[in-house]
Amino acid sequence: MDRKLLGFLFIYLALLNVFDAFATAHGLSLNKIREMNPYMNGIYHIHPLLFLTVKISLSVLLIWMGVTWGSKIRKKRLILSLIILSSIIYTPVCFTHIYWMTQYYFS
Repeated sequence: MDRKLLGFLFIYLALLNVFDAFATAHGLSLNKIREMNPYMNGIYHIHPLLFLTVKISLSVLLIWMGVTWGSKIRKKRLILSLIILSSIIYTPVCFTHIYWMTQYYFS
């Protein structure tokens, strides 16, 4: 896989995760959505700022992994497949956030 494409995928996934963090925290604060991940739901109920800190830390970790291990990851099909699969799964999640926000703010 091309190095630039791999870097893009890591950054794309990290940005999706940051958007998901803020959109989820906002939706939960409005009681408009539910957090489907039981671990993240528990973290949110401990404190919303902890939830955001964990999610953003995961994004930073993704970018760090992409930068630090990028050349090694290109040769690992399993990791590449997981990054691609995660991006494919996470994209509709973010569109779902956009949908409910649009409904909430423009209806």
